[in-house]
Amino acid sequence: MPDAMGGRGSGNSRAIRVSCTANFQKYQSDCSGFLKAVVSDLNDALKLDPPIKLSGQANDICDQLKNAPWIPISGNSMSAHTAMQVAGTMAATSGNLVVASRKQPGNGHVAIVLDQINFKGHPDIGPAGLGKAAASWGQLGGVGKQYREISQSFSSSKLKEVYYCYLELPKHD
Repeated sequence: MPDAMGGRGSGNSRAIRVSCTANFQKYQSDCSGFLKAVVSDLNDALKLDPPIKLSGQANDICDQLKNAPWIPISGNSMSAHTAMQVAGTMAATSGNLVVASRKQPGNGHVAIVLDQINFKGHPDIGPAGLGKAAASWGQLGGVGKQYREISQSFSSSKLKEVYYCYLELPKHD
């Protein structure tokens, strides 16, 4: 049954948002460190057993995300735009941890796709961003972003190469 916000697992979504905000300053220049810090917080906050384990840099994590217990939500026949919608919807309605990733020579990139129901009217997303996947990420050698459209994390020319997956979290309200 949907919660008061219209989603399922709003406690999970809240835990993800709180961790993204808490870890952003420290990891704004490190996308893999940012994701691993959020995962560590979720392990503690949601008392996950077995705990989520991710290690290495972004390219290493990209490989790990393609294996169980991670569940892919994009495929060869799904356009990047549709995948963004699916990823955003899953995060918003189910309280799962949704990750967008792209492996590339040198070092890839990872971002956390966020619950969008709770961002209606958020000043960093604005009305144009509603209905699109919102994300938070660090950026190696730069400054990441919080609560921004996923197209700001991966350039529009690279969006078709982004891999989306999720981890089903136990529901906590």
